[in-house]
Amino acid sequence: MTTGEEKPRRGDTKVQSPIQLPHQFQPAEGRLILRLNAPTDVELAAPAFDALRIERNGDGTMKIAWPVGLTNYWLERVSPLDAVWQQVNGTFAIEAISRVFDAPGTPPAEFFQLRQQP
Repeated sequence: MTTGEEKPRRGDTKVQSPIQLPHQFQPAEGRLILRLNAPTDVELAAPAFDALRIERNGDGTMKIAWPVGLTNYWLERVSPLDAVWQQVNGTFAIEAISRVFDAPGTPPAEFFQLRQQP
């Protein structure tokens, strides 16, 4: 039985794709640009880059940074002892293409994550 539409098979070399080269990735904005030659659905389930960067400053504090373009995310922290993620409140600076939060160096064991706002 045929539906009039041929399905691609493994090993075929002439499979037509609606996504065409060249692709372009803009790391500053975390933007992936695809050229499409036909209507299609494209779904990206996660940011296309490592969003959160954590560095220790010379004075013992931590610099936590993420792309300024991620406006629908908030910073959360947790210590291993309480295991409850809490939103970080404080002053966030903008440095070049990053949103930055300076955290004290203590407590020594603390984890950070970005959570997408609902």
